[in-house]
Amino acid sequence: MIIKFNKKHITELFAMVIGYPLMMGSIFIGNRFMTEVIPPHTMGMLGLAQTAGIIAGIWPSGLAYTLGRYFILFKSRNKLGEFVAYINRCLMKWSVAIVAIAIVACLFDLFGITHHWGLLIALGLLSSIPGATYSLLSTCHNTERRRFLVSIHMFLFSGLRPFVAGLMGLVLLRTETILIGYFVWSFLVTYSLWYFFNKKHNHELKASELLHIDEKSELNKYTRSMYSFQVVNNLQPFLERWVLGIFSPVYVGLYMMVYGLSSLATQIVSSTINMFLYPILFPKADKINSKDDFYSLLKLYILNIFLLIVLFALMLLFCMYFKDFLINCLFSSKYQEVKDYFMIILLSQILLQISIVGFSSIGQALKNMKVFVVIRFLSIVIYIPLGFLLTKTNGLLGFSWSILVGQLLLFVFSLFAVIAICIKHSKRNYNQHEMIADAVV
Repeated sequence: MIIKFNKKHITELFAMVIGYPLMMGSIFIGNRFMTEVIPPHTMGMLGLAQTAGIIAGIWPSGLAYTLGRYFILFKSRNKLGEFVAYINRCLMKWSVAIVAIAIVACLFDLFGITHHWGLLIALGLLSSIPGATYSLLSTCHNTERRRFLVSIHMFLFSGLRPFVAGLMGLVLLRTETILIGYFVWSFLVTYSLWYFFNKKHNHELKASELLHIDEKSELNKYTRSMYSFQVVNNLQPFLERWVLGIFSPVYVGLYMMVYGLSSLATQIVSSTINMFLYPILFPKADKINSKDDFYSLLKLYILNIFLLIVLFALMLLFCMYFKDFLINCLFSSKYQEVKDYFMIILLSQILLQISIVGFSSIGQALKNMKVFVVIRFLSIVIYIPLGFLLTKTNGLLGFSWSILVGQLLLFVFSLFAVIAICIKHSKRNYNQHEMIADAVV
């Protein structure tokens, strides 16, 4: 048996079985309410303003990978307080920098330099602070298998956001109003998540000692390696929205709604599997001393990929069969044209999740993401210019096809990279003092 299920695992699974459908149901209802209130043009302006937060989120996203990779390791060393303090110091420095940049953007608006865009950029930047903190805290709770708590807060954070946007749109149909609503709501949910984390680890978090210089150096090295991966990850939605924004904010609004729903649905599937497998996969990777250890890790990795493909195949079949019903339920009449490219974008998101969450997890475990960074960047370089050309001739449908081409290339390249990594390590001579942090294709 690769994984032995106990009573705690069953409780966690039950929490997700109840929590995730509840969240998806609320998102579907909220999405319909939001599309009734907010027209595509305003939604597009909102999406363009949020690109500032996408770029700003590169730094804390790298920290989130480090947190997920090393949380269990430092907890086993009884250094959880020192580790969390390290993450907290990094996050605080980033938050101060974001606030400073937001103030400068507002000043540009005040003096008429940016013509209203300064305020939108500032609000987009500030909204990224509670969002990033929420992501880090969720990673901590996920690693500790606190599934019920995570499910409830996912429902509050993601499930009720469309309602918040719709309600703010009813108050005043302006992009700034919606961004302010997002910020306040995200802050409240994040504070709740921090309360529960602090309540459980209050004693450990009082640690005053700093990490050893070698440990800090290892964390910095891993975080820097994940920054490059996250740069190309965040570059994709940034470039996609601004390529469409060149033609019309309406394109951005329509694309955002389909992309947001399909992305969230696929992320829920992948995160459900990873909640169980990642806390087992990463500790195994830290204890590889022989070929048998590596093959044991490989079995778990293959199980991860297999479950992802099976669940995504079932999702795709369901959406194909009920496509018209889903479109009519999820979108108001202002957004009905999304039915022309709904399945194309969903399929591209499935391929993306298998590539960056499934395939690249071996790179995270072996502490080498370079090859996946290069592959991700190459796919973006190919399909973004193609998307511009196809949008010019075929509108949003052409852009959707370009995304599918890009994600298909990413899938194929990632598959070959994984095969090469596994072949290289299967031929390696292991000994007790040898670690596998330098996997190269």
